[in-house]
Amino acid sequence: MHQQPARFADVDSARIHNGAHLRRQLPPSQMFRIKQGLAEFLKEHPGVPVFDASQGDGGASLPGLSPQELAEALLRFLPQTHATSYGTPQGDVRVRRAIFQNHYHLSASLGLTLDHIVLTDGGRDGLQKFYQAMGLLSGQRGGTLLCSGAPWISYGPGSYLSGLNLLCAPCSSGDFHITPDGIDEAFGLAHTQGGPAAALVLTSPDNPTGTYYTPDDLLDATVRALSLDVPWVLWDFMYQMVLEQDAEPYSLDCLLSHLEPRERERIVVLDGLTKAVGASNVRSAHLVCGSRALAGAIAAIASHTVLPNALGEACAFELYQSDNPRMHPWVHRVTAPTNQSRAILRAALERERIRFVADQGYYAFIDLSEAAREHDWTSTTLCEYFTAQHGLAMVPGDPFFQPGWVRFSLAQAPADTQGAVGRLLEGLRLLT
Repeated sequence: MHQQPARFADVDSARIHNGAHLRRQLPPSQMFRIKQGLAEFLKEHPGVPVFDASQGDGGASLPGLSPQELAEALLRFLPQTHATSYGTPQGDVRVRRAIFQNHYHLSASLGLTLDHIVLTDGGRDGLQKFYQAMGLLSGQRGGTLLCSGAPWISYGPGSYLSGLNLLCAPCSSGDFHITPDGIDEAFGLAHTQGGPAAALVLTSPDNPTGTYYTPDDLLDATVRALSLDVPWVLWDFMYQMVLEQDAEPYSLDCLLSHLEPRERERIVVLDGLTKAVGASNVRSAHLVCGSRALAGAIAAIASHTVLPNALGEACAFELYQSDNPRMHPWVHRVTAPTNQSRAILRAALERERIRFVADQGYYAFIDLSEAAREHDWTSTTLCEYFTAQHGLAMVPGDPFFQPGWVRFSLAQAPADTQGAVGRLLEGLRLLT
């Protein structure tokens, strides 16, 4: 019997050749362990209320979606037969149509179609597939991903897994906007140190800082990056519905209309409903890709890795097909308490003359560097003090490359925010 010899699946020119790539261990995120400190506090102080200002955890700090709402959304979305069959790699066409027509109101003149939208299994999954698709289309690794001076924790490890180097944009103390001049400086550094520009990420409202870019600021930074031949600009709009009432969500149609067709092809939008409806475990996000080739690459990756999940698609369809997604009850129950909490925190910190950023979104970023310096502490040590001694959980700024700062979650009931702010100020007074 003839036996076929061993052979590679790819020809030599397409194979990944041996070479140093991932040169450090990837530490697990500590975000999911922060709450454990509150349990320790309760052991020492039984019956004393604790306050979790670490994360906007749907169903814990916010109401989230009820089991009944989830079930009803699934019942309305799933077909009566073959309800457990495979979905499609790019996501259900009904959801993509609702996103295209009802959520963004995209006009045909932009050259976009439903094929430019890809559903993903949450924001992290969307980012990973974006990074992988960039690599597939460029055939390169070792490029530079530019984020803010205080990037979200998972931007770094997530991009590193896909062979990208994270670069933090320059920022003045207390101002974490990425500016056109900062883009020049950052990618100039990348060029001199041998890491070609791969992408710019603009997150608005931002995590962890709460920084919000006006449409003009967003476009100015985007145009500068594109003029430097940065291949891709990602607009991360995951928090864009968590706004005060006088602030409007971005008009994607308007933003894209200010760019030339060739520029629009290099824009990618990440959006979803994890934050908008306070449902952390409903993994639903989507990418709007100016490039159909990029969207196709992401769908191809999904066909071999993770498909969009049915629950996430059902909830997305429920929201995006509504007459006004921003005013949907699921969204309102998140934005109303979060906005009230933001006002409470702003007023308290302004009275105490504590520097902070709290434009929009879930989070405020608070400068506690003076207290940290007085005790020769890192912000991690400082947060451990607040958790252990005052029953208040916050996220230290160290993982965001901003020692001395802390992230405070506003995605909670106003009464809880009032209590958390009280513990914060009490703890600071006892430190001085």
